[in-house]
Amino acid sequence: MSALPRAGAAETGSAWARRLARAMRRPGWWVVPVAALGWGYVAASALTAGGAHPAHAPADPAGPALTMVAPTLAMIAVMIAFVGWNLGEVALRLPSAARRGTTVLIAAGWASVWLVALVVFHLLGGLLVTLLGPVWALVAVTAAGLWWLVLPYRSRSLARCHRTVAPPLQPGRARAACLRYGRRLGISCVTSCGALMLPMPVLGHPWWGIVVVMAALSYERTRTPYHPALVVPILALLAVSATAIALG
Repeated sequence: MSALPRAGAAETGSAWARRLARAMRRPGWWVVPVAALGWGYVAASALTAGGAHPAHAPADPAGPALTMVAPTLAMIAVMIAFVGWNLGEVALRLPSAARRGTTVLIAAGWASVWLVALVVFHLLGGLLVTLLGPVWALVAVTAAGLWWLVLPYRSRSLARCHRTVAPPLQPGRARAACLRYGRRLGISCVTSCGALMLPMPVLGHPWWGIVVVMAALSYERTRTPYHPALVVPILALLAVSATAIALG
């Protein structure tokens, strides 16, 4: 007796296809492949270098700038998935013809803030390594990160990461408003997530550190209500630093 076809499996497949089609019609869907490219770089780093530790940190305060371009851009690409919801919510308040450009403008404003912040973190990390040595530089940025995590301003910044804006319908004013909103969103992201990024330049952006930090940030970013659960980021920061010292 022949087995009957499993209709449930076909229905499940078609449901996933419809869900994927709806997701790709949502403004800002392009952050997913961009984030995938960032994670691809992280995976390539894991396969080739095997991760870095304090002994591999840049010794010069300016650091080998060219060697930090790819890790910096990869970090921004990985984190852009966190603001995909913001991009879609703001773009849906505009006419369909302007939505794609709106998401790009918001993302550009957001990424410009993170680019400046990561460059500053890199210069600061290189300076600390020069003055204190790799291990004590790591201890210093870890202590600064722990202090940063418990600041009340950080909690308010994390809540502001979930705010949206209704841009004006006039194209010129809408573009300016979206770019301004992107910069404000970037400032909120840096002040809420930057504490966990402090050790990365000192360590040389190891793949395992990026994975731990992004997991902690994802947990915080998706919590409801939107306030920090300090245990997770504190444990993540300590775990990254302790692992680096053990590997060093």
